[in-house]
Amino acid sequence: MRDWSIRTRVLVLALVPTCLVAIALTIYFAGGQLRDAENNLQRRAQTIAQQLAFASEHGVISADTEQLRNLIEGARNNDEDINAIAIFDAHQRLLASSGQSTHIESLRLGNLPDSIKLQVFTRGLVVQAPVVGQIQSPAFLRGDELKPDERSRIGYVGVLMS
Repeated sequence: MRDWSIRTRVLVLALVPTCLVAIALTIYFAGGQLRDAENNLQRRAQTIAQQLAFASEHGVISADTEQLRNLIEGARNNDEDINAIAIFDAHQRLLASSGQSTHIESLRLGNLPDSIKLQVFTRGLVVQAPVVGQIQSPAFLRGDELKPDERSRIGYVGVLMS
């Protein structure tokens, strides 16, 4: 550095900190974008699972596998992020599914979930949402508002996204 001219020294002293700040800001903002993308995927997976759970209530009660298959295919239609969807009844029987069988088995739970369950794995994100039976309740048929204990869990929906 002793034989550098004043011009070279000034350039080095100006450019090195500028480059370091630029690299630090790039890493910070790229990490923020990655966190936002992961959060958006989680919210999207939860929304899909909730909507499918709500829409599949009648199909689970009546064990209408054709209706459930159509519902699943509609949800997966042209969505490359969804790897697998499965709908199970209260006895862990698979009513309808779409995706590879290895993915379907990863969606199976030991017990019915009380609420939405979210798990992050290396291969993707698994969300399970309970299918709550409201339409068989006498309170529902009378038009009364249902209390949480009057809603029975009749199955669940599993969604695997990546």
